[in-house]
Amino acid sequence: MTGCATVRCHAPGCTKLVPLAKFGCTSHWFALSRPVRDAIKRTASLPLTHRDRREAVKAAIREWHELRRINKELNALPWTTGDGDAA
Repeated sequence: MTGCATVRCHAPGCTKLVPLAKFGCTSHWFALSRPVRDAIKRTASLPLTHRDRREAVKAAIREWHELRRINKELNALPWTTGDGDAA
């Protein structure tokens, strides 16, 4: 990615760098539902101050927070020991 402008992935807590034209790193982008990805793409040319763009970005961030919460809960389940074996 050398030579092109980069920004940090928009997913909360992600530190991966992505090209300026992308909204998020590959794993976070495809973690979003199709309707949210479509809204981000549809409003990409609008300024962040535009209501539709702001709503699309907020929806993406809400989904990422929800996914993080679900993953946290799944990792805390009693039958996951962290070593790949069921408890």
